[in-house]
Amino acid sequence: MSQPPNTLPIIRELGEVDAEWMASLHSKAFAWHQRWDALAIRSLMAKPTTLSTGIAINNAWAGFIMTSFVVGESEILTIAIEPTQQRKGYAKLLIETFIAQQKSNGLEKIFLEVIETNIPAIKLYQSLGFSIISKRANYYAMPQGHEKQMVDALVLSKQLIG
Repeated sequence: MSQPPNTLPIIRELGEVDAEWMASLHSKAFAWHQRWDALAIRSLMAKPTTLSTGIAINNAWAGFIMTSFVVGESEILTIAIEPTQQRKGYAKLLIETFIAQQKSNGLEKIFLEVIETNIPAIKLYQSLGFSIISKRANYYAMPQGHEKQMVDALVLSKQLIG
């Protein structure tokens, strides 16, 4: 008799050895934007202030979150979910796990940037207590035929302590 698939998410810290699959997934999740290659991911992961956490479903990677921290604050650098696994709560689970880690580490605030057209992501962040604090004009370059259209980024933050 065969074992049923493990449908419970497995979350674990990632290392530089994971950079190849992370780059591949980032490319699929951000087809519209400048994607991070394995070299860029390894470079970020080599910094002691960077933390990356992945989520696997049925022994296959479904996504990851990459974060950075400094003196009481942290930033979500990127979060990428396999397109076939999106809108299943995995991004929320990764962010909730990250928030819990940051609280237990005594960090005070989390920041992130999101393209203003990504309404599902904005709603997710707001449901987790993030608030829009500013806008970065013309931050993202979106392909528009042979041209690039510049789109604003929203900066969000979540207060953890205080």
